[in-house]
Amino acid sequence: MPPPGTIWRHVTFGTKRSWNPADPRGFRSRRHRIHSSGDYRNPPPKHEHARLREHLNAKLHRPIFITQPLRSLLGQQLVAYLHTQGHPIVAAAVGCMHAHLLVALPIVATEAKRIIGRAKAMSSLAVRCEMPGRIWADGGDFKPVRDASHYERARQYIRFKQEPDAWTWWWPDGLPGAWLERVRR
Repeated sequence: MPPPGTIWRHVTFGTKRSWNPADPRGFRSRRHRIHSSGDYRNPPPKHEHARLREHLNAKLHRPIFITQPLRSLLGQQLVAYLHTQGHPIVAAAVGCMHAHLLVALPIVATEAKRIIGRAKAMSSLAVRCEMPGRIWADGGDFKPVRDASHYERARQYIRFKQEPDAWTWWWPDGLPGAWLERVRR
């Protein structure tokens, strides 16, 4: 059980420009004005939106990639910030273009997004010398965990189903002991 007033959330977010309009993996523009026929599992045909892709690739900046040595530092900063702010976190992973967290956050989604936004900012500050500027894209996906089996599946996914060189971290028993004691009171 998460602490009172919070719910477990599987939070995912990417780096800046990691999914641009006219991406070959498929895309949806804002408010779905333009969208491709496929998605990342079933990409659209290469010729679909080819001119739009050429135009935007010439105009847009390249996506941000996190190098292997910086993934652990970014991940440790995300975990440390959430822990010091009193949000129990049980799993985290940082790959070359995205991150996953399983964390107890306030029920109100806007408050949860504000907390994660601050965590992203603090982690970016930790690597400012190596990667100046913003690293993380705005927003993210804040899926509420529905039940115990969903919690365990999310924890296992973050732990085992990431890219081979991703940095991963988790509490072995699924919930930090100090938080267990606090929840039991």
